[in-house]
Amino acid sequence: MTVSSEVSCSGPYTGNGVTTVFPYEFKITSAAHMRAFVTDALDVTTELLLGDGDFSVSGVGEESGGNVTTSQPVAGGNVLWLSRDVPFTQETALGNQGAYFAETVERAFDLATMRDQQLAEKLSRAILTPIGVAPPVFPPAEDGSLLGWGTAGQLENKSISLLTDAVADAEAARDDIAGIVASIAVITEHPPFTVFLGQSSVTIPGGYDVVAYVFLNSLRFYAWSAPDGLTITFPPLTTADTDGAASVEMVIGTGFNSVFAFDTVDGGAF
Repeated sequence: MTVSSEVSCSGPYTGNGVTTVFPYEFKITSAAHMRAFVTDALDVTTELLLGDGDFSVSGVGEESGGNVTTSQPVAGGNVLWLSRDVPFTQETALGNQGAYFAETVERAFDLATMRDQQLAEKLSRAILTPIGVAPPVFPPAEDGSLLGWGTAGQLENKSISLLTDAVADAEAARDDIAGIVASIAVITEHPPFTVFLGQSSVTIPGGYDVVAYVFLNSLRFYAWSAPDGLTITFPPLTTADTDGAASVEMVIGTGFNSVFAFDTVDGGAF
C-alpha cells in the first residue's frame, strides 16, 4: 500500500434536500477515521457522528477513496465537508527476530503519512506569523471585551464600551456634517465677476459680509475677510491661474459666513 495523494479533505458539497451520497477522494484504513461536518446558512457547524448512525462509509482501504452516505439528506443551502482524522497513536508492534511482513510495516508508514497530511490541512487554515516573527501572546478572555492590537504591536483586550463610544462620536460627527451641508445648501450667489489676466482685485458689492476662500487651479490659495463694499486684492492672475484663458468668472455667495469662488469656464472650482 502507498499514500499517493496529498488530499485529506473533500468538499464543499452543497446540499439540495435530496442527495445523501457524497464522494471522498482520499484513502482511509478504517471507517472510524472519517469525519463529516455540516455548516448551515448562519455559519454554524455541526459534526455528524458515525457511531450515532448519522452516516456510513464505503471504500475503506481504497486508494481512490469511496463514498459517505448520510442518514438524512443535507438540507438545501447547507454545506458538507469530509475529512480524514487518523488518531495519534502507533499500534504496530514488531517482535525481536520475529517474522517480517512488509505490508505491516508499510501500513504503519501510511498512517504516519496520513497524520502528516491532516496536520498540514489544519495548518493551511491557521493564522501564521512570518518566519522570524515571534507569535503573539493571547491575553485571558474578558467579558465585555474584544481582542485587538495595542500600540506596541501586542494583543490585548479592548473594552466594547470604547467601540460604542467611537460609534457615538462618529454618529455625532455625521450629524454635524449633515448640518453643515444643510447650511451650505442655502448659500446665495452674487452674479459672477469676470476676472481678466493681470487683474489683482475685486470689489465686494453692498449686502455681503463674508470670508472668502479661492483656489486657483488647485495650486494657489487665497483667503480674505471682506465687509460690504470692500475691495479685495490678490496676486495678479496669470495664464496658469486661468488654464490659458484670457479671463475667468468668480462667483461669490454668502451663507454659513463663507464665500465660494468657482471657475465657470469649466464648471469646476478654481
